[in-house]
Amino acid sequence: MALCKKRWRKNASALHSFCMIIPEFLLFSIYAAANAYLPLFLRNVGYGATEIGFLYAVFNGAAVVLPLILTPWLAKKGAFATALVVLGTILVLVPFPLIYAQTFVLTALCMAVYAVCYRMIIPVSDSLITKSLGDRQERYGIIRVAGSIGFVVAALIMQRFVHAEKAGLWEMTCWLSGPAVLFTLSMLIRNVVYVLKTGPHQQKPAVSVSKPAGAPAAETSTWQILRSFGPGFYLMMFVIFMEFFGMVPANQYLSMYAEEELKVRGAGILWALSAAVEIPFMICSGFFIRRFGAASMIVTGTLSVSVRNMLYALVPGFAGCIAGQMMHSFAYGLFFPGCVAYCATASRHESRAVMLSMTLLNSVYCLATVVGAPIGGVLIDSFGYRPMFLFFACFPVFASVLYAVLNRRCR
Repeated sequence: MALCKKRWRKNASALHSFCMIIPEFLLFSIYAAANAYLPLFLRNVGYGATEIGFLYAVFNGAAVVLPLILTPWLAKKGAFATALVVLGTILVLVPFPLIYAQTFVLTALCMAVYAVCYRMIIPVSDSLITKSLGDRQERYGIIRVAGSIGFVVAALIMQRFVHAEKAGLWEMTCWLSGPAVLFTLSMLIRNVVYVLKTGPHQQKPAVSVSKPAGAPAAETSTWQILRSFGPGFYLMMFVIFMEFFGMVPANQYLSMYAEEELKVRGAGILWALSAAVEIPFMICSGFFIRRFGAASMIVTGTLSVSVRNMLYALVPGFAGCIAGQMMHSFAYGLFFPGCVAYCATASRHESRAVMLSMTLLNSVYCLATVVGAPIGGVLIDSFGYRPMFLFFACFPVFASVLYAVLNRRCR
């Protein structure tokens, strides 16, 4: 009987993870549309670089505050699959007022609503996957590859069919809402399939992971869980913040740089390239995490961001963009699985703590963009793109050196 329960738990966990592959594929197609083309769509509507920078500050500011408020409630309920359906539905609807809004204030408001769902959906999805993986977090990279492939496919499709400078309002709206429609439908199907296979009473499969002494209990408060992470965790969050801060030029302004400065209609190709080169590193990330540790992967990815910005700034023409995008293999392909594994380990695989750590990770990203996007926009309008790249190249190196100095003291 015990053997049957053990086998069921193993099979349920595998099914739980496998059922997320197609939604993960479609989830990152949403990110391809928004990351590569939303800045161009905003430019096409009539906003300048500085205005776009401040819009992204609003975008990421909202994504810092509200998810931190909603996360404790969501983590307590554990209804991650249902939350993904709700978030996907909102992402279907919000692009309509976002694109059709005629004033800066209305656009900013829509950006804020869109941001909350857009930024929450990844940590919720990661929490659902992480919960099913239990103590085998190194397998996260294998599932996450489906998202990278989805990003590549969506970026290449948009590269072929989207002409941002000529796109009408309806066309821009459809490109933002369409992937969200497909993702939401896939999650509905996934939930139905999972219930049919495991039964309604087993929708949240148990994962037999022993809790070490000191692991956060279910009844602990959010503040107690945050304190349990320890100073080393927050030092690493600072390093991650600086990595994301250094990524602002690539994440927010690369599409504009290619089309405005270099006069190349290559936004889709550049984003597809960055996602493609991360795939083999995502697949191998489990090996590297086991061999060198999650913290080493985070620091390696952080240092690679400085190299990436230097390539954009110093290698002339479109070749610099391609070389910089190749660094995404380290800056995200190894870095992000390292972040997920680090957060899961720091949380001791307790579901509420995992969800909170993933939300903190997402909030650090958003906060870095809140600070960095306006600075980037002002630097572009004042000095141009290349000085902006050089400016952002300094901070990841500083964070890595500081981590090397302070890490032993935090242990």
